[in-house]
Amino acid sequence: MKKIIFVIAAIATLALTACSGCGSKKAESEVNDSAKVATKAGKLDVDHVIALDRQSMFAKVGSGDYRWYEAQITFKNYLDEEGSDEIEKIVDVFQVIDQHGASADVTVWFFTHTTEGTEITSDSGFWLEDMPLNDEAIKIGFTKAYERVMATNYPKPHSRHCVLRKEVGPKEANPQYIFGNIKAQLYVDAVTGDVTDKSPSFNAGGFGKPLGEWP
Repeated sequence: MKKIIFVIAAIATLALTACSGCGSKKAESEVNDSAKVATKAGKLDVDHVIALDRQSMFAKVGSGDYRWYEAQITFKNYLDEEGSDEIEKIVDVFQVIDQHGASADVTVWFFTHTTEGTEITSDSGFWLEDMPLNDEAIKIGFTKAYERVMATNYPKPHSRHCVLRKEVGPKEANPQYIFGNIKAQLYVDAVTGDVTDKSPSFNAGGFGKPLGEWP
């Protein structure tokens, strides 16, 4: 998965760690109730969860003070199996910079949703390898992206994961819904709806996709 730089004991050295393994702490803030209302027929609604989490961040810090980097979706079943549309978990990732004169505190916030409720955690550090999604014109919702993946002739990855992100790469591309794992991915353009099995951000000039980003 993505990587976060953590500031350790005021030392200038920054350690790079995988976000899936980072030790997060319970945030000292109001718990977001998105998961209680962002369901349809008892199932998590990705687009509604994202909208509510963004509203929560706006209310907390203001529009210009946070960056929305990812929406991570985990299915209950594998994409190449029947019944794979039910969602087990959604994690929205934000970064907030709190400026104090010449210095600043940088915090990465994780809004984790299941049908049981919502947990908000945070870590000090920087979120890397993504570009902010705040101002991106995302025209394709998650449900439509999933339908396009299921309708394509590409083989479905044996994975339970999808992430909405805008990769930092040698070629700038639209935000993508990326279904898959380190072995295979399907990309759905969040603006045009185009589907491909190669990263639009790295599929140029012979660049390969960096390793270590998938569960």
